[in-house]
Amino acid sequence: MAIKNRPDERGCDASGRLALRCQLLTLIGPLAVMAPSIAAAQQLPDDDRKAPSAADADIVVTARKRDERLQDVPIAITAATGEKLEQLGITDVTELSSITPGLNTGVGVGFVTYFLRGVGSGATIPGVENSVATYIDGVYIARPTSALQQLQNLERVEVLRGPQGTLFGRNATGGLINIITKKPSNQFEGSLRFNYANKQVIEGSGYVSVPFSDFAAASISVAARHQGEGYGRNLLLGTDLYASNYINVRGQLKIQATDSLTLLLAGYYNFTDNSVSAAYSIPAGARPTTANGGTLVGGAPVGPARFTTEPRKSFSNDPAIEKLRDYGASLTITQEWDSIELTSITAWNRSIGSVSSDFDLTDAKGWSSAFAGPGAVNNPTGAPTVNPTSGFLATYKFPYFISQELRLGSTGDNKFDWVVGLYGQHNEDAYSPILAYNSTVAAPSWEIRGLLAAPGFSQSIVGRVKNKAYAIFAQGTYSVTDKFDLTGGIRYNYEKKNFLGQAYAINAAGTTATLLLERTAEKDWKRATWNLTGTYKFNPNAMVYASYNRGFRSGVFNTSSPTATTPVNEEVIDALEAGVKTSWMDGGLTINASVFSYDYKNLQFLIISPTTGTAVLANAAGAKIRGLDFEMSARPFEGVNLFANLSLIDSKYSKFDNYIARVPQVNAQGNPTGGTINTLTPVVGNDLMQTPPFSLSAGGSIRRPVSNSDMTLEFASDVTWKGRYFLNPEQTIKQPAFATVNASMTLRIPSGRQTYSVALWGRNLTNHDVIIAGSTVFNTLRVLYNEPRTFGIRVGVDF
Repeated sequence: MAIKNRPDERGCDASGRLALRCQLLTLIGPLAVMAPSIAAAQQLPDDDRKAPSAADADIVVTARKRDERLQDVPIAITAATGEKLEQLGITDVTELSSITPGLNTGVGVGFVTYFLRGVGSGATIPGVENSVATYIDGVYIARPTSALQQLQNLERVEVLRGPQGTLFGRNATGGLINIITKKPSNQFEGSLRFNYANKQVIEGSGYVSVPFSDFAAASISVAARHQGEGYGRNLLLGTDLYASNYINVRGQLKIQATDSLTLLLAGYYNFTDNSVSAAYSIPAGARPTTANGGTLVGGAPVGPARFTTEPRKSFSNDPAIEKLRDYGASLTITQEWDSIELTSITAWNRSIGSVSSDFDLTDAKGWSSAFAGPGAVNNPTGAPTVNPTSGFLATYKFPYFISQELRLGSTGDNKFDWVVGLYGQHNEDAYSPILAYNSTVAAPSWEIRGLLAAPGFSQSIVGRVKNKAYAIFAQGTYSVTDKFDLTGGIRYNYEKKNFLGQAYAINAAGTTATLLLERTAEKDWKRATWNLTGTYKFNPNAMVYASYNRGFRSGVFNTSSPTATTPVNEEVIDALEAGVKTSWMDGGLTINASVFSYDYKNLQFLIISPTTGTAVLANAAGAKIRGLDFEMSARPFEGVNLFANLSLIDSKYSKFDNYIARVPQVNAQGNPTGGTINTLTPVVGNDLMQTPPFSLSAGGSIRRPVSNSDMTLEFASDVTWKGRYFLNPEQTIKQPAFATVNASMTLRIPSGRQTYSVALWGRNLTNHDVIIAGSTVFNTLRVLYNEPRTFGIRVGVDF
């Protein structure tokens, strides 16, 4: 029977100790009406058309640090095998939003960003970690640069929605992406793929696993891409934009030292050279300050600058460059006893990257800051702003990341399952340096850049954070009855960060750098996080659960400002969730749903300083988030797979004091007159950034034999539809509702142990221009777009 909703009948009180109970009742209410159907799931009659099992129902996940069937885990999880990802054409983590309800992905200047159920961060600078954590084979990927992973040769990907504050813990306030690669096999096997797409894109990948003996095997995977023509264009320089090139290598050595002792040594190297995340454009309807003309640094007036609002195009006089080199290694040791397992994961990582971008996205250079200051015709209010046409060249360095996790847990099916563990991490993240332009210059090699660069640079900034983080955690699940389980977990977190900020003046010849200022600071944070979950199983194919989780995201220093000695405090999120998981038709159909309510405090934001016009980090907001997720997968017939996901989210800023926004200047008719002004803007009640109120994705595949042969032909397609959303709190950068469609057709040809394949594929067939990142920094509205329509042919062999 459904729970009544009238406050007096529930005994609810908006405040006080009954508030938690009321929110849980509110969450469970919509799900309670499903209970009769859930209980009846085991009574469905047999159907001759049903498939023996749906792949999604049988996926084994490690969301609770042990192997469990997806449908048995009381967490909202989207899981996909490597085969399914390839079938859908998903090749990197930014595309996971097409199969994950509530997930929105994008890129900043050199970094990947995630927003999951409204929880995310637009602050993409060294030292600031994502609110949605990324793990690869149990190793935490702290850097937003390293989180931009290509997805190849995978066993599966798991996306856990909601705070994971106990077992994973570190900065997982929104959830986490858990990537599990293929492990070396005791049989020789491998695969090769070659792909050619429009815009002269050539991609190739290979994987091979070789057994050396009964107890040792090794594997290596390689993926590379070269793009001859960009998806965008710099109309001034005549160069391509939105071109991506990379090479990724990952090797693994697995040693079965004894029947109970396993060692897995892994290493990887990634190199990226592209112009995607630095190739900003001016959105439609906006107008840069320099479009009106102004005064050169030397004092001579000049005419207006050229600009364009066409997607993926600009008149920037500075090239868009992004390069990244990332490499590391890990060692995982697993020792098993009769009913206990000990796991040790040791990891090391180092990376260096460089990014160059133009501030105003026009062909103007050398403009003075007075051009946008008091008395300027295009800025009559005289609100102070930064130089609107400076460019910058930033090197971000991550000299070391070292982590160690020790975990001891029970194995098997017990009345009480438990896990305890320790985690430690040391790392250094830095801008070293940020170089500011006075005019267009030829930048030196990013590999040898130091404080000095070349004539034309006026200043050099260094911002560095050294971090030490430790945690102790424990979680247990007790079977109170055969049908009811109770799970409790707690984690205690401690972090200490040391900050160094420096600013240097560079002489006109670019030969000397003079230290202007140096600031240091340190701060530590202590916070406990937890999880409490109750699970009731009606039968092996149907369960309901309710949970309360607290998530924590550590405080940070602003490495882009040498004087930012006061850090922002930690984010805290309290999440209530209730859900159902059901399997029907012997696993041929799965239907899962969850409702959730978040109380989100101390959101960390890059906001505009009212005195300098520059971006600063601040704890500026609180938010309330309510929503519903729905997932369905089905195999109604052999060879037919269908899926559908739905996300409904109501997200609002409940607190946002003294938010200074950059608002476009307009005339009496509402037309933009050029540039932006800094103004106190009320944003309470606005939707959270990058959070569509609804998103729907659906798709499927059909595989059929060709005549009477062993060959099969497979058709796959999916569509994603998202409601409008905004890229900043003041809602001046808007992405309207859109739908994208992907499709492929694959012919598979078995031949002995090998299977050959030929596929025709297309992505974003509707050719929608979708904004994936936006910014008002540098006095100009700036946006990044998705890839336009792409299509190609892929050939491969599995052996």
